[in-house]
Amino acid sequence: FNAIRAVPELIVAMLLLTVTGLGPWAGALAIGLHSVGTLGKLSTEVIETSDDGPLEAITAAGGTFIEKVRWGMVPQVLPTVIGYWLFRFEINVRASAVLGLIGAGGIGGELVSQLNFRNFPEVGAVLLMVIAMVLTIDTISGFARRRIIAGSGRKIDDDEAAFETLRDLTGLGPRPG
Repeated sequence: FNAIRAVPELIVAMLLLTVTGLGPWAGALAIGLHSVGTLGKLSTEVIETSDDGPLEAITAAGGTFIEKVRWGMVPQVLPTVIGYWLFRFEINVRASAVLGLIGAGGIGGELVSQLNFRNFPEVGAVLLMVIAMVLTIDTISGFARRRIIAGSGRKIDDDEAAFETLRDLTGLGPRPG
């Protein structure tokens, strides 16, 4: 995982452009490779630092390896790992805009196209869309992370208020009666 993470996404994308040519395929592969390295490293560290008590209790009760993983490990690490995955998704959205600048397609490609034509109102619109996407993803992933950590039995008023604000801003979803 360290070797995969050692090379920046931008360098990987430039190398992949020689293989795949211009377009979104090189950018998607570069982001995917870097994400595998980062998420693999973070996930293994979470697993390594988890509490051994539940695993020992399941072993003492005669549990199998699958039962130890399902009931002893997954409940401990799942909220943190999902939080890392959601955070990495946010990073990947931002990285896609940057990788498009080198010809890897996506929203960054549109940004470069508008900059080349000196079409600054459209450049502003593209930048606003990237910012709106990142803020929307951040709000939704924050809601999801807090919901996973709190569990399904508890309501979180702050999250519901944030979700309603997001719904009001975007105009998506049903309006209350």
